[in-house]
Amino acid sequence: MEQGFPPDAPWNTTPLALHVYHAFLVSMLIAAVVFFVVSLRRNVSSKQIWLWGSFAFLVPIFMTAAFIILHQFIRFEIYRVRFNWLFVELAWGISAVALVVSHVRLKRAKQRSAFYPVFVAAGLYACFLLLPTLSTPIEGVNRNQCRNNLKQIGIGLSNYESVAQSFPQASMNDPLISWRVAILPQTYESETHKQYNSSLPWDHAQNLPVAQTRVQMYQCPSRERRSRHTQDLQHRYFTDYVMLTGPGTMSPAAAPTRYRDYKDGASNTVGVVEASGLNIVWTEPRDFDVAKQPIGVNLIGPDRYSSPGMMSSYHRQGAHVLLMDGTVRYFNEKIDPSVLKALTTINAGDEVDWEWHFK
Repeated sequence: MEQGFPPDAPWNTTPLALHVYHAFLVSMLIAAVVFFVVSLRRNVSSKQIWLWGSFAFLVPIFMTAAFIILHQFIRFEIYRVRFNWLFVELAWGISAVALVVSHVRLKRAKQRSAFYPVFVAAGLYACFLLLPTLSTPIEGVNRNQCRNNLKQIGIGLSNYESVAQSFPQASMNDPLISWRVAILPQTYESETHKQYNSSLPWDHAQNLPVAQTRVQMYQCPSRERRSRHTQDLQHRYFTDYVMLTGPGTMSPAAAPTRYRDYKDGASNTVGVVEASGLNIVWTEPRDFDVAKQPIGVNLIGPDRYSSPGMMSSYHRQGAHVLLMDGTVRYFNEKIDPSVLKALTTINAGDEVDWEWHFK
């Protein structure tokens, strides 16, 4: 069954614990509304204020613990976090208002609620500490990390060009070695490079431990957050970043390129793209051939975790690219394929109108 990328988990495959978690969120909000309505219609006793005060105070702490446990064991999709915490914030806010209303009605009835200030202060303190942090969009943090990964890759490519007087080709030497392995000494992963035996094929048993090593620079955190599909059957890690290959690109078959070959301008040339849907092992000498594979972003694939296009990501509605001047941009999936095609060439003389990027 064909499906767009990134994949959304079907309802019937969602873990039961997550359904229970969401059911509790809804019931918590309903309970808060009931308390609020009761506080408006009749006086609430001091004992009831104790109960509802405990509810308002314990909700943030309990939900924090539940969120952490579920996220560690289930890894539910992060884009729902903001929605989940909206329920928590609403329930606490309604409960807090109900507490204030109840306290005012008690005072008018000449009764006292000695512990009311304690509950309000503790509840405010708990929400002040917990909710701003937990309601921060984690996907935004993941996108920043993904962007930083590409910037680090760009630095590695630039350092390689300075040393070797040319950029690495996507795959080179005999046996073939991937550019992702070749630039490791130019980054903070020189120790990982020392473990790789370049005299043997990339899929040789002696190189298996390297492929099973997680190199953060090549893994987008959104893939791990939104999917368990981070390794193949041999537990080799996939990469989320591939180099563009083919005629006119930064990695043609004929010869390696240098900065001076980029007649279209390094700022108008895409070298590396985010392509999670290709599911390429990070040590594998395989990338994206612009002459043979479809140009597009988040194209429909044959299964939930595949996309055959030039770009695909576990972010929403787009993917990152590394321009050869070191700049990282985020391209919307609705970008015109002709614009993408023009950005793949280094010296075709085609002009790129960047106005589309800001529309």
